[in-house]
Amino acid sequence: PIVHPAALIRGQWEYDPAQPRYLRRAWSIATSEEFPPNLLDVTVPPPGGKIAKTVHEVAAFLGDILIDGCAVACDIEGTGGVLIGIGFTRMDTLAGMYVPFRDFARPYWSDDDTHTAATWVDRVLASEDVAKIFHNGSSFDVPFLEEIGFEINNYADDTMVRAWATYHEMPKSLQELAILYAGLNAWKHTSHVGDEGEGK
Repeated sequence: PIVHPAALIRGQWEYDPAQPRYLRRAWSIATSEEFPPNLLDVTVPPPGGKIAKTVHEVAAFLGDILIDGCAVACDIEGTGGVLIGIGFTRMDTLAGMYVPFRDFARPYWSDDDTHTAATWVDRVLASEDVAKIFHNGSSFDVPFLEEIGFEINNYADDTMVRAWATYHEMPKSLQELAILYAGLNAWKHTSHVGDEGEGK
């Protein structure tokens, strides 16, 4: 994704600091001799991130967040009222953990472990001391989580709303922003499962 050529003529560059940033990012991708390493492999979590394998890992990671009271970025995967998983990234260390709840069409955990993982997730989401930063939280993540029974407190920021307000002509999409700001893959094009499927 790049800035539309018409933006060079019609864009108000002096009033919109995002436009030069988008153009610099597009230029660096277009002129680079090698792709950034994280564009080559979408099968592993990014540096500093991991997928929870046990509820003890979930409890340790989310328990530390509650003790430290650090802000976290949150993003969910969900469809049809079913939570597939939720990711948390600590804003102080950028360490992250994805807490899965579904593995394709099956539950990821046993019933007891699902309850334990959900309890830890709920504690972080409900904490007044932990600021939550969502991406498209106002129109998807937060209503989705509240509808399935989670409580959200201290919803501090929404990066998609902020980005869209800064440069509303760009597509309103996590994928577009992840490519431009973080150099991440266009991951929805790497899967044979559609966006609404449980295998994403």
